[in-house]
Amino acid sequence: MEMWQEMLNAAMMGTDKRPPGVESLTPDLQEAVSLIVQQTDADREEQFLRIASLAFNYRQCGVSPMKNAAQEGLVAGEEDKAYCTPQALQVLKDIIEEDNVALLQRWLQECVDREQLIHPELLPAMLSQGKQHKKLQTLLGHCCGKRGAWLGRFNPEWNFSIEVADTEVWQTGSLEQRKAALQDMRNTDPALGREWLQKTWPQEDANTKTELLAMLVTNIGAEDAPFLEGLAGEKSKKVKEQAVSLLRRIPSSSVVQLYEQVLRQSISYKKEKVLPGLSSKHLLDIQLPSTIDEQVFKSGIEKLSDKKGVSDEDFIVYQLAACVPPSIWEQLLGGSPEEVIAVLKKDVKGKYLIASIAQAIVQFNDRTWALAFVKHVDTNYIELFPLLPANEQDAYAINALSHSADRAIILCAERPGEWSIDLTRQIFRYAARHPYQYNRSFYSQHIERFPFAILFELDGLTPPEEHFKPMWSNISTYLHKLIGLKQQLFQSFNAIK
Repeated sequence: MEMWQEMLNAAMMGTDKRPPGVESLTPDLQEAVSLIVQQTDADREEQFLRIASLAFNYRQCGVSPMKNAAQEGLVAGEEDKAYCTPQALQVLKDIIEEDNVALLQRWLQECVDREQLIHPELLPAMLSQGKQHKKLQTLLGHCCGKRGAWLGRFNPEWNFSIEVADTEVWQTGSLEQRKAALQDMRNTDPALGREWLQKTWPQEDANTKTELLAMLVTNIGAEDAPFLEGLAGEKSKKVKEQAVSLLRRIPSSSVVQLYEQVLRQSISYKKEKVLPGLSSKHLLDIQLPSTIDEQVFKSGIEKLSDKKGVSDEDFIVYQLAACVPPSIWEQLLGGSPEEVIAVLKKDVKGKYLIASIAQAIVQFNDRTWALAFVKHVDTNYIELFPLLPANEQDAYAINALSHSADRAIILCAERPGEWSIDLTRQIFRYAARHPYQYNRSFYSQHIERFPFAILFELDGLTPPEEHFKPMWSNISTYLHKLIGLKQQLFQSFNAIK
C-alpha cells in the first residue's frame, strides 16, 4: 500500500517535483525499476509511466485480499429441524420457475407449519426472493434454518434469515420485520405489544411511528386508549391522524364519547298514537345543539356538506352516526336493531342514517347489527360481508356481484381460505367478461382462493362475446397450470418421506 501511495503522490505532484523513490518500492521491484531509471531513451514522464505500469501489475497479481477477522471461523450450526420432502422441494423449484409469489408464500407457510426446512441448494435463491418480497421475510427466517442465518452474516440483504427471538427482532430488525413482530405480539398479547411500542417510541422517527402505530389495530381495545390519547402532542400530523383513526375504533375513547354526546343531543324520537289502539306515528327529529366542542371538528368531522340536498347540520349528524357504536340507536330509539331499522326506513332522512350506521357496523365489528342489516335492509352493503356468519357470506357476496362486483371481489379476496365453488363460479363468470381488469395477474395473485373443482367448469364459463373468448381460453390454460401446481403443493407436504 505504501508503494502504491508513493506512485499516486508522484502523479499528483509531477515527476519534476516528486519523482517516485526506488527505496519506497517493494524489494521485488527495486531491481527492475533501477533498470528503467538507467534507460536514456525515455524522459522522466515516460519512465514514471513504465514504473507505474510495473507497480500496477504487481499490485493486481501479488496482493492478498483483505480479511475480515470477525468472519473467520464462522461455521453454520447443526440444524435441529428436518428438511422438506423431495416432492416438496421439486414443487418449490416449479413455483420459483413460475414466479408466483402467492404460491411461494403458501409453500413457505406449509413448511413452517410442519417445522421443516428448505434444502441448502435453494437457500441463495430463496433468500434473494426475501430481498425482493419483504412480506416473505418472516416466513423465510423460520424455514431457512441455521444455515440461512449463517449466510445472512455474509450478506446484509439476507440478514432477515437470522433466527432470533421476537424481542430481538423488535429491537434490531428491519421496519417490515418489526411490524410483523408487533402484529404477531398483538395477536397473542396485545398489552405487551403496546408496551414494546411505548418503550421505543422516543427513538422512532415520524414515518416509523406511523407505520408501527397502525399495527395496534389488531385486537385494539380500551387499554390502548390512554397511550393513543397521549399522542395528541406529537409534532407529526400523520402520527396524530393515525392515533385518532385508532381511537375512533375504541367505544370508550374520549373522541367516540364526545361524538356520542353530540349525537344524543341532536336526535329526538317520539312515538305518538294517531288512533287509539290502531296506529302510531313515529317522529324522528335531527337538530344539532347550539354549540359544539371544536374538538369534534379537529378530530376529522367536516363542517360543510358535500352531498347535494343534505344540509350542513344533517351532514355533521350523518358523520357522527358513522363514528359511534350502532348500539347507541337501540337507546336513542328504544328498540332492537330490527325495530330501529324499521323506523329509519320510514323516515325521510333515514336512508342517510342507515348508510352511516352501516359504516359504524364495520368500524366497530358489530356482528349483531350486520346480520340485522342483511335481513332487513334492502340495500346490499358489501362491506358487511366479513362480519356475517359463514353460511350467510357467500349468498351476500354473490348478490353484491350484480351491483358492486369489483368491491365484492376485493373483499372476497381479503377473506382467508378458499372460496366456495358457487362463489368462485360467479366471480369467474364476471371476470371472464372483464379480462383487461381481471387478467393473469389477478388469478396469479389470488390462486389460494380457487378450489380445485373449478377446473372442471372453466369451459362453461366462456363469455358469450366473441372478442373475449380467445382471452378466456388463454386464462383457462393458465389457471389449469396454477391450480395444478397448487394441488401438487399440498400433496407434496402430505407425502410419505
